[in-house]
Amino acid sequence: MPGLEDKRPQPSNPEEALRSRIRRLEREIAQIRQTGPSYLQTIDVEEYIDPGQGETHVNWPGMHMLATEHHPVVYYHDQEWKGLGGPYPAVLFIKVVTDQKPVIAGDKRFQFKMGDYDMDGMELIHCEAYVTTAGTNVIQIHRVDDGDLLSTPIHINGGLNSTASSPQPVIAPHSPISSEEHIRIDVDTAGGMGLGVMLTFYFPPLVFP
Repeated sequence: MPGLEDKRPQPSNPEEALRSRIRRLEREIAQIRQTGPSYLQTIDVEEYIDPGQGETHVNWPGMHMLATEHHPVVYYHDQEWKGLGGPYPAVLFIKVVTDQKPVIAGDKRFQFKMGDYDMDGMELIHCEAYVTTAGTNVIQIHRVDDGDLLSTPIHINGGLNSTASSPQPVIAPHSPISSEEHIRIDVDTAGGMGLGVMLTFYFPPLVFP
């Protein structure tokens, strides 16, 4: 998924970039003298000119994650801002219809509250479905009081048990979802038995204006 886009002008003169940093540090020193030291030293990534590969300060053995506004720590690596310390996607596995019961068409086959604080502000980024007994199904994920989240709904083609070989759903552009909102699962076309849905939510990336 997309991460931080660095749209700031990059300095062509390294000496001037260093002088700019010195001026910024002098301002920070003056502020510390006026207000006292802070136990948390931070930087403004929108004004932090030319961070440079040498300032990564992180030797992360795994995959570098593109930064979002919800990451508690960001660092610069390979010309991009990366995030450290979470957040992690919320993956919900929902059993809409038990294995022994036929899938029945209709709105609000299942409805749930978005979640607590840890899901507040997330967006739907992936969805899929399966049935225990094969059948044709069309499933919509609906944001109560705001509309459908899928411009192309989930399809399970006849004779199949999952969305793997079916036309893939398309998630419509939508604003972040609050923890107080309700999401419902609508079944537009029903077939087979035992319907399950997997929904993945994640925070939107932070993009510099």
